Amino acid sequence: MNENKYKDIYIYGEVLFDCFSDKKEILGGAPFNVAWNLQGFGLKPKMITSIGKDDLGTKVLNAMQKWGMDKSHVNILENKKTGLVNVVLDDNGIPEYSIEDDSAYDYINSLKTPNKDSIIYHGSLGLRKEHNQKVCNELKKQLDSNCFVDINLRAPFWNDTLLKEILNKLKWLKINDEELPLVSKALGLNSENENEQLEFILDKLNLELLILTKGSQGALLINKNKKTTQMDIVPVTKMADTVGAGDAFSSVVILGLVKAWDSALTIKRAMGFASKVCSLNGAIVNDKEFYNSVLKEWES
Repeated sequence: MNENKYKDIYIYGEVLFDCFSDKKEILGGAPFNVAWNLQGFGLKPKMITSIGKDDLGTKVLNAMQKWGMDKSHVNILENKKTGLVNVVLDDNGIPEYSIEDDSAYDYINSLKTPNKDSIIYHGSLGLRKEHNQKVCNELKKQLDSNCFVDINLRAPFWNDTLLKEILNKLKWLKINDEELPLVSKALGLNSENENEQLEFILDKLNLELLILTKGSQGALLINKNKKTTQMDIVPVTKMADTVGAGDAFSSVVILGLVKAWDSALTIKRAMGFASKVCSLNGAIVNDKEFYNSVLKEWES
């Protein structure tokens, strides 16, 4: 693969446990899923988060240790609990979430001196509190807005004011087709036309790349010159659930930015990897060979 374009990848936001109806607890959180996948692909992302001084927090640290992840930016808080989400899957494997409020990840500290020429990633859930908004904005400023934002709207933890706050100092934005009209309206556009919404967001935020995922209709990438690259969905051979599919897609797009892939190659690989993750139970897998097989497939 190509030499890395950026020095480091900083992942800012929540780490939590998805708790399913069968009492199974699965480690996750969109930013953590992205960091985990990037580690699996051989990068060394720096996960910036907070956990509680509790059993779940210990499980987070143990998992990161076994996976070889950098733990130096994980804050351990004595007065807050590690994040928790109750997940219910419908008949099609689509998750519904009930998210606990005021968790440890709502109080994440900052890096002192982030490496320049690096990327920072964040979502929206991890910035639901003012503390994290301020900390993350300062990091984005120091990194010259080299920021990838993946909107992940979870009621009731978002509003138009929050969207406007987090959609600044960024270059790359990923949203899905349900979030697209909400984001464009929050930014000031009153239109139901998808193309108008996309171009409006691209121009309004001065983005280098806008990514739209459309479920069964695939995905598209639009660059700052309004060139669009589209791809149909990659069929899932054995569907388990869609938990983490969007995070898998984001992981590969970030990998593509680091490796300076073109849009066609990026979207093809992102769609393919997201499809593979849908065959898993949950968003991440403790198997290096899973990632090695994907890398070998790409190389061939």
